[in-house]
Amino acid sequence: MNSLNAIRLRFVQLRNHILQKKLARLKVAILGSGVTGQAVAEFCRGRGISFYVFAESERLDLNDFTHLVYSPGAINSSLLREAQLAGVPCLNDLDFAQKFYNNRTIAITGTNGKTSTAEMLHHIFKKLRIPSLLTGNIGIPPISQIEKFNENPEMWNICEVSSFQARDLAVFHPNYVLWTNFAPNHLDMHRTLEDYFLSKCNLMRRVREVAVVDSSVFQWPFAKNLRRDRILEIATEGSNGTESALPCAHQVANFHLIRVLFGKIFPGQPIDPRLLEDFSFPPHRLRPCGVVENLTFWNDSKATNSAAVKAALAHVKKFCDHLIWITCGRSKGEDMENFRPMISAADRVLVTGEIGETFSKYFPASNVHHCPTDESLVEQIRACANAFGGQKCAVLLSPGFASFDRFKNYEERGRWFECLAKKVQRLFTKNPENKAGYAAMAGANS
Repeated sequence: MNSLNAIRLRFVQLRNHILQKKLARLKVAILGSGVTGQAVAEFCRGRGISFYVFAESERLDLNDFTHLVYSPGAINSSLLREAQLAGVPCLNDLDFAQKFYNNRTIAITGTNGKTSTAEMLHHIFKKLRIPSLLTGNIGIPPISQIEKFNENPEMWNICEVSSFQARDLAVFHPNYVLWTNFAPNHLDMHRTLEDYFLSKCNLMRRVREVAVVDSSVFQWPFAKNLRRDRILEIATEGSNGTESALPCAHQVANFHLIRVLFGKIFPGQPIDPRLLEDFSFPPHRLRPCGVVENLTFWNDSKATNSAAVKAALAHVKKFCDHLIWITCGRSKGEDMENFRPMISAADRVLVTGEIGETFSKYFPASNVHHCPTDESLVEQIRACANAFGGQKCAVLLSPGFASFDRFKNYEERGRWFECLAKKVQRLFTKNPENKAGYAAMAGANS
């Protein structure tokens, strides 16, 4: 046994020596200084790899570098295109990380529900004591987890993959892929809807074993480009929605995909929805965030496309007599016509932020109101509450657009909405007239 351990130790030392020699020859240009760029820089710094972090506005001689590593948001960078044309090896963060670990990987993609699905799967792995790490578009670059992967070859990589990451993959080869759904999105970054779809397809082409895909994906004409030999098409429309731990239909559908994938990875080991009884969905995904008398506030700040809004409206309508839908943000290039069905689905539509004026002009319906300020938004909510009498009323923030008009991200926007709910609460608590009005409404309800 001792001699066997000595051989293993010698093998590890030799492998590390060879790896170190390879690393010493690398010289990496890192495009972007965000979370991804910083993680790549830290990895290089810790291993003695020569690197330089630069921005789009800088110009440098790319021939001085062995690789260019770029952040997902840089897919349309002119400097990246220059480097590709010059023959410089260009890798996104998933490709670069894949060079340094061999752990089994489950890649999760889709227009909506990627993060929640990844976190659900990670939670199930933890409950079953299967070692795993969350990485990728969820905000944890896999390059930052290399040491943990190398320390434990049994550690799974549960990796959320965006279309920006999927589009140009050249090295990343996941063992399994789960594709939740597809809907128009990110058309400000992708040239066309087809380009967006084909970016997802590139991930599917790279799967080693099997991909589990919601059947709704195949309704799109671009699906003819999918290689079907390693794809398992699953219908989730009629999935059993009784799981108490999964309050929304789309969460039930995603759990169904997880269950099928899990059965492929671990045959004979079924999973039960009760594993999720102590699971908390990530914040700012369709959940109540405040109650003011007969008003219930729902925060769905993560919803940045029409498909997500449609799902949110359908769910919230089950719990109210009247629905006030708040939409806001910056357009990502989606056809405004996709939002028309939502106008008639809501009793009142309040639109604010950068999209406000455009949206209200495109939809001149009587129930659409442009609210350029927070004060006007609060006033409209108050007016709606009075107009709808004592009936149950939901105030739903499901923006349908990006948060970058006035917020750093959707989390900051979600916190803004929760503060807005508190403003409304204070308004009705401090204003005697409104308080009396709500007392009357409560009496009418009893």
